[in-house]
Amino acid sequence: MAWLVGPAFLAVAIHGTGLWAIRRFRLSERGHAVLHVLLEADEPILRNRIEADQELAVARQGRLDHLPKFAEARSWIARRADLIVDTTRLTPGQVADHVWDTARERIE
Repeated sequence: MAWLVGPAFLAVAIHGTGLWAIRRFRLSERGHAVLHVLLEADEPILRNRIEADQELAVARQGRLDHLPKFAEARSWIARRADLIVDTTRLTPGQVADHVWDTARERIE
């Protein structure tokens, strides 16, 4: 990740605290500011979004199968998150704007 210059957004699904700690440390030691954002939605909404996603249809069942793991990991992720965004009633654009506004405040 030494090639990163300026702000970068990394979308990563992490189920364990150890992997997250390593990634955060490696980014931080290279001088990158880290804003840990938890994007969440009610489970019925998540299921509907996954089932309606045509671009990742081949991964649909795997994504649905992982919902319990995400629910289980949510508590530790939320404790470590710098920002939690409930996306249940937001458009992708609204979510992106909110995250960017928060990130910009921290990096400026």
